[in-house]
Amino acid sequence: GALPTMRDVEQDELTKLAEKHWGKEVKEGEGVFDAGVVKEIYDKMSGSGFALNRIMTLEYSQFLEKYLWPHFPAEGAAEPATLPHVL
Repeated sequence: GALPTMRDVEQDELTKLAEKHWGKEVKEGEGVFDAGVVKEIYDKMSGSGFALNRIMTLEYSQFLEKYLWPHFPAEGAAEPATLPHVL
């Protein structure tokens, strides 16, 4: 598919999840990790066949830096939690 525009990114459901769970309104250290959010994102990404535009949207949201890394369990992580680290 085509590369996402800023409008596409802003309107994407992944961006809405980001705003709620690790966006500007969530202060550093105050966000609560929810494995269900990771699973939901994994399901959306795998459902799209890991489409480039979805990956770019997720990267733009700083999912890895602001949500996964601060909460990453180094041992015993399941595939949905480890896959975004690989991507």
